[in-house]
Amino acid sequence: ILAEDYFDQLAKTSSGDLRLALFQWLLGCDFEAGEGLLIRQPARPDYSALDSLSWTEAFTLKAFLDHRTLTLWEHDDIFRMPRDQSAHIFESLVNRRLIRPVGAGPVDTSPRSEGRFRIHRLLVGAVSQHLRERNIVH
Repeated sequence: ILAEDYFDQLAKTSSGDLRLALFQWLLGCDFEAGEGLLIRQPARPDYSALDSLSWTEAFTLKAFLDHRTLTLWEHDDIFRMPRDQSAHIFESLVNRRLIRPVGAGPVDTSPRSEGRFRIHRLLVGAVSQHLRERNIVH
């Protein structure tokens, strides 16, 4: 029964995201606990950065969910807003570590770069859930 409760709680705290669940499980494991393995109860990650999003930032995250990746120029076209305003939104989301550049190796993390950005992989479930709670995603 304890195992069932643990994995139910893990599913809730990870918002159904398998990568996040595995990450939380590994964080909760104490491999040096003498005999066997000690697993601590998963703690709900702090998603308070999502609560302070403006409507434009929230809809930008929805666009990321819809398109998977976006460039600054694509954001301009989708939202029909000036480049500076789009860059400000991207910069805000990068600073909150909600979006990150796509690609391996050294990439330009500046939102004004020509690169593509996406929602951080470990936050996709939390972002989706937050947008559902705000009735932006159904």
